[in-house]
Amino acid sequence: IFCSSQKSDREITYQQFKGSDVICMNSYEAKSAIETLQCSDISNFADLLESDLCVTDGSNGCYYHANKDITYYKSFEVNCIDSCGAGDAFFAALITEEDCVFANKWAALSVTKLGTEVPKLEEIDEIK
Repeated sequence: IFCSSQKSDREITYQQFKGSDVICMNSYEAKSAIETLQCSDISNFADLLESDLCVTDGSNGCYYHANKDITYYKSFEVNCIDSCGAGDAFFAALITEEDCVFANKWAALSVTKLGTEVPKLEEIDEIK
């Protein structure tokens, strides 16, 4: 079970995600959730939800939190045209491949397009 977080002005309901395989959120959402739920850090937050956490940070890449281990995955430098939909592209790729490197590449490709145009799979190998 993969869950995607979205910060809103409503009550924090991360408890609904408890026990998911992976919860994906951006760094802003993670910081807000940690503060609201009064967790000491991201590992404490992951423990509370009994789930792995993938925290995206835009052009800074992402962090994957699993069993107290944190792995950083770098982003890929591209010519950004439009960042609209990059988070959704990342999440879709993460669900499909369960691979943060692939997800970062897919999100990077998505920002080289205007709007939410889906990249071509053949473009993945072009990103180094």
